[in-house]
Amino acid sequence: MNWKNIYDGLTISGIGLAGVFTVLIVFYLSTKLMMYLANKFSKPDDGN
Repeated sequence: MNWKNIYDGLTISGIGLAGVFTVLIVFYLSTKLMMYLANKFSKPDDGN
C-alpha cells in the first residue's frame, strides 16, 4: 500500500470539498445581496 498516493488523494479531496463549500457560500451571499438590493430599489406595494 502506497501511503503517498492515499495522502495525495485525501489532499485533493479536501481541496475539492473546500471549493464546493466556497461556491455555496458565495452563492448564498450573492443571493442575499440581490434580495437586499431588490427590496431596497423596488416600488412599495400598496395593494393592501
